[in-house]
Amino acid sequence: MTKKDHNGDGLIDIDTDEAVVHLNALRAKGVDFGTAWATSDGKIKSPGQIGQGPMGEAFMKNYREAADSLATAARQVPGHYGTLADNGKSAVDGYLDGEAAATRPFQ
Repeated sequence: MTKKDHNGDGLIDIDTDEAVVHLNALRAKGVDFGTAWATSDGKIKSPGQIGQGPMGEAFMKNYREAADSLATAARQVPGHYGTLADNGKSAVDGYLDGEAAATRPFQ
């Protein structure tokens, strides 16, 4: 987002339309991540021929723990992006409400 002083008071004003565009893009990136993760998760859970023999079994023990930890964190990413977008939109709405309340006496 670009910094703008819309009313010439020397302060930066939020470009709410631009902010909403970026917040929607953030939400979309979370959805995109979730879709991409679903494909990757299947590959990670099925490593093919790895794990055969004593060395492979030892590797898979550590691999499974790491893969499970990664999967747990990755499944949360879309929700976190959505929460960030929701919180940002709430901030924009609060800004607009404050702006409306501040200018109402002059209308």
